[in-house]
Amino acid sequence: MAKPQLLPDFVTREQLAEKLGLKLKTLQNWNANGKGPRSYRLEGGYAVYKVEEVTAWLERQGVPS
Repeated sequence: MAKPQLLPDFVTREQLAEKLGLKLKTLQNWNANGKGPRSYRLEGGYAVYKVEEVTAWLERQGVPS
């Protein structure tokens, strides 16, 4: 199954890890432990994040927008 083409309001876990300078495994661990920004699971098992929710989460962490 090919990776889904996402709307601009969403990013994949891989894209988010790259943008935040994190390892993919870090985001996977955060998700498993209920930490980090909320992710959504698409059919096929792909995790995606809403950009606005990631931005809000970063602001709560003290990261300026």
